[in-house]
Amino acid sequence: MVRLIAASVMALFVSLGAALAEDCVAPGASPEIPDGATATTEEMIAGSQAVRTFQADTEAYLDCLTAKDAELEAIQPAGEEGKAIAAKRQALIENHNAAVDELNRVANAFNQAVRDYKARQPKDE
Repeated sequence: MVRLIAASVMALFVSLGAALAEDCVAPGASPEIPDGATATTEEMIAGSQAVRTFQADTEAYLDCLTAKDAELEAIQPAGEEGKAIAAKRQALIENHNAAVDELNRVANAFNQAVRDYKARQPKDE
């Protein structure tokens, strides 16, 4: 009877962890960054809007991952259940870090495009 309860609890924790991670919707593909050396003003504005949308989607995803991690952290079971929860938390952390890295890559690429765009604009005298 005790083993049956323990197995049921473990199954609940594992399924809970999987469900928690699945609730978070990752942002879509990274936006296309315009080439600042050749882009029109309209293309730069469209690129800016795409980056802002991507940023907002990524921040919502990161908030979700953080909330799910906090939920898993609060469970703190021992033994095999604890190992399963720790693995789920590690996966959430890895997803979080990858999303932050991609967000930084997109921001840096767009910032470089803006610098390139501004560099070719006529200088005010």
